[in-house]
Amino acid sequence: MIDKLTQKIQNSLKLNFSDFTKNYSKTAVSGARHKVTKEEKIMVIVSFLAMLELVKQGIVEVSQDQFSDDIAIETRSVVIPNYF
Repeated sequence: MIDKLTQKIQNSLKLNFSDFTKNYSKTAVSGARHKVTKEEKIMVIVSFLAMLELVKQGIVEVSQDQFSDDIAIETRSVVIPNYF
């Protein structure tokens, strides 16, 4: 999960936590209400822990304007995209 988050954030300067975790949430993908599965909860928790580890390592910085707002993940080191 750390590698996935590192790769995503290095391809852009800023990423919202909800954008990173939407691949694991049927609600975010379909927009429909459903009961959140145990697996979805686990993936969001693992994603959050991966984000915290990257903060600890100094790879990313995070911010949140208000308590219920999305978490913004930022980095200064951007990988040059490989188009070949």
